[in-house]
Amino acid sequence: MTSEARLWVEIALPLPVGQTLTYSLTATQRQRASPGSRARVPVGARRQVGYVVAFRDTPPVEFEARPILGLLDRESPFPEDLLELARFASTYYLVPLGEMFGYATSMRSMSQGRATFTMEFDHYAEAPSNIADAVMKKS
Repeated sequence: MTSEARLWVEIALPLPVGQTLTYSLTATQRQRASPGSRARVPVGARRQVGYVVAFRDTPPVEFEARPILGLLDRESPFPEDLLELARFASTYYLVPLGEMFGYATSMRSMSQGRATFTMEFDHYAEAPSNIADAVMKKS
C-alpha cells in the first residue's frame, strides 16, 4: 500500500452473496468513482468486475480491506433512476445487488441503452431446513 491516504468503497459483485464487499481506494480513485461505476477487484485468488455502491469514511473494523485494482469507467454507465430501480428490485426480489447490476448491464448492452425492462415473480424456492427452522423459532 502506498503512503497516499486511503478511503473505502462498498462494491456489489455479480456473485450469489447478499451483501457488498468493502475495498480501499486512493483519494485520486475516489475522485473518479461514482455510484454505479465499475471497478476491478480481487476476490480470493480471482479478479472480478463489480459495481460501486457507496463510500465509507471509516475502515472496516473486522478486517483489512484490500485495494481495488482499478476503475473501468470515468462516469457511471447507469443513470441515477436505473441505479435506484436496481436497488429496489434487488431488495424486493431478494436478488444480490451485484447480480441485478449484471442484468441491467446486459439489458443496456443488448438494447444499446434504449430498452426498458420489467421483472415478474416466477416462483418461491424452498428454504433450506436449517433456515426455515431458525425463522420458525423466531416467530
